[in-house]
Amino acid sequence: MNYNHLWKNISKQIITWGKKFRDISTRLKIYKMKILPKFLFLFQTLPVNIPTNLLKKWDNSMKQWVVGGNKNRIANFLYYSKQEMGGWGAPSLGIYYEASQLARLLEFELEGSKKWVQTEKEANNWQRGTLLGERIDRKDLKNLKAGPCFSMLLIWKKWQNKLQINKIDPFPLETLENKDKTFTNLIRALKENGFKRIGDIMNPKGEILKWDKIKDKCGQGNWIAWLGLSSKAQAMKRREVVETPLDRIIKRKIEIDKGITGLLYDVLITLTYNTKITIIDNWKQEKNFTEKLIGTWIDNIPKIKHIRIKETQRKIISKWYRTPLQVAHITGNTSNKCWHNCGEIGTFSHMWWDCRKIQNFYRKIRKIMEEIIGKELIWDKARYMSLTVKVREDNNNWTEILKYMTAAIQATIARGWRDDTKWNVETWWTYISEYIINDFIIQKKKIYTNSLKDQDWLRKWTVLIDKIDGDERYRTLNQAFHMIKLMY
Repeated sequence: MNYNHLWKNISKQIITWGKKFRDISTRLKIYKMKILPKFLFLFQTLPVNIPTNLLKKWDNSMKQWVVGGNKNRIANFLYYSKQEMGGWGAPSLGIYYEASQLARLLEFELEGSKKWVQTEKEANNWQRGTLLGERIDRKDLKNLKAGPCFSMLLIWKKWQNKLQINKIDPFPLETLENKDKTFTNLIRALKENGFKRIGDIMNPKGEILKWDKIKDKCGQGNWIAWLGLSSKAQAMKRREVVETPLDRIIKRKIEIDKGITGLLYDVLITLTYNTKITIIDNWKQEKNFTEKLIGTWIDNIPKIKHIRIKETQRKIISKWYRTPLQVAHITGNTSNKCWHNCGEIGTFSHMWWDCRKIQNFYRKIRKIMEEIIGKELIWDKARYMSLTVKVREDNNNWTEILKYMTAAIQATIARGWRDDTKWNVETWWTYISEYIINDFIIQKKKIYTNSLKDQDWLRKWTVLIDKIDGDERYRTLNQAFHMIKLMY
């Protein structure tokens, strides 16, 4: 089978890559660019029934490679959840397979009048007129032959209660057909007169047309059939409420017919993994963490350009870093005390903020930052964690620079997670320098595309350059800016 051949090649490829790509974010990009498109191609061109356990095996193997072959440090709801929801945004092959099946099902329904659709329904022993219009149960699947149609309806049966369709206008008239084919002649007559979709037999107000308005289009002797068909359409219209995500996707398919699988995937993954609520509930128990601040924090992480900063932020917000308390609980034979010998229990909050040793380091760094800026910082646990430390009475000149400075502190703390001797100012300078150079490289790409000028990048950093230029205390930063000048 083509799927087995594909997986064999991918398995060889990820072994070849090994640990070439160190960070999770880069591996996710490679996964999305190099591997996922190959699966999507087969999902759409070879829509056979793939066992759930096989899809899970593929997903678990890819996850193991993405996180670096370590033990499962990221829960599935964080790993697969969309980045906008606070997750890592990793593709789920299982969900993509189901989205591909549902995309094909929509094509069946919206193209219901086409000969190839009717032929495939007959070949699969489908007795009813519509696939989506009515509830699918086990009896409906029992009579089907194993094949693409069976796979589609198996997936639809799983999702039909969560994916509501409230707008019936776009669907072909065949959607109203019943098992006994009572409306076949009527539908044929209506189509010959230009009425192809349910919306065509409605007036501008969305009401089903009366018999006297449409009788000339229904063919001779079909008035009883019209009563049945219009009653069925009217009953479906009465169930209509607000437009659902699936209604919007159907409208998009009719208008553009592009990106439908991706849109369906977004809906399915959100229904399966809604991380944002979990993260908010987890963090709002901490002091100074309001629901609004946490929501903004989640929204801002996908906007971060530097891969390492973005990855550190994702790890912090998902509480990825192991703590003494967690390790003691897992192993059962280690101490739950802070690794920096302060004598306190090593909770996540303690290891990032409350430890007196870490507070000593923060005070040292904060003093340097305030000396450079010349003003007092608005600094607390919530602002520090979410990279929103601010200068008191500032006109936003330092906002972006402070994000890089704070991110460099977090990187320094993470580096010395078990060894506080690595918490030193020079390490902090090194991380800031790396972020400055990376920021210039990112902006340089925009310069090449004429969307940014060199002066625009300099304007952002001038306020810092003016403060440290020529000062030996900030030698590492001055070297970074000197290197950038050489790249102009």
